[in-house]
Amino acid sequence: MREKDNKIKNINLAFPCQEDWKSMTDFDKGKICEKCTSKVYDFVNKTDAEFNEIIKHSKTSVCGRFSTSQLNNTFLKYAASTLFTASGLLNPVFGQELIKTDSIQIAPNQILEEEETDVFIGIIVEQQPVPESGYEGFLNKIAKEIKLPEGLTQKGKVYVQFIVDTTGKMQDITIIKGLNELADKEVLRAIKAVDERFKPGRQRGKLVRTRMHIPITFDPEMGKKKKK
Repeated sequence: MREKDNKIKNINLAFPCQEDWKSMTDFDKGKICEKCTSKVYDFVNKTDAEFNEIIKHSKTSVCGRFSTSQLNNTFLKYAASTLFTASGLLNPVFGQELIKTDSIQIAPNQILEEEETDVFIGIIVEQQPVPESGYEGFLNKIAKEIKLPEGLTQKGKVYVQFIVDTTGKMQDITIIKGLNELADKEVLRAIKAVDERFKPGRQRGKLVRTRMHIPITFDPEMGKKKKK
C-alpha cells in the first residue's frame, strides 16, 4: 500500500477537458488524444514521485487524468461553476440555482467503479488563472449579458474557448463546439462584452498564457417557464 503522504494532491488544471477518455488511443502511460495529438497521462492511481518524474522530463505542457481527490479546490470550484444554463432570464441568484441543477443532471446514473467517479482530464498548470471578480462573479456577468436569441428552439451546449494572456486579458475567443449559429454568435458576443480581467496563470514560477473552456447550456423551454 502506498503511503498517504506520497499521494498526488493539490493539482491545478487549466480547464476540464470534454474529450472522451475511453475513445482515446492507448499508450503505455495513458492515452493519446486524437483531437490535439497530445499524450494524456493517467495519474489516477499514481504516486507523487511518479507524477514528478513525468513533469521533470517533459519539455512541453503535460496533460493528465486525475480524480477529484488529487485536484486543487480552486480548479474544482472553477469546474463546478462553469456548469450553468442560459435562458435569457438569468440573474445571479437564478444562475447559482442552475449551476447546482446542471451539475446534478450531468452526474452518471450508475457508478461502476470507484476510481471512475469524478475524474477530470486537463493540462496541468502550477497556478490557474482566476477572474478578478471570482468565478461566480465572472459567470454571473455572463449570465446577465447573454440574451436568448429570438427564434432559438434548440436546447444544448456551446463550448467557448479563450486564452488568458500574461497580462490577464482574454484573447482568441472562439467556439470549439457549437450548438447553432444563433447560440454561437450570442455566446461570442456576451463573452467579448463582459471582457473579464484575470490574475494570470503561472507555470514553473513564470507567467504563462493559459487556455480555458466554458460550456454554456441554452434551454429555451426553461426561459418560457420563467416568463409565466
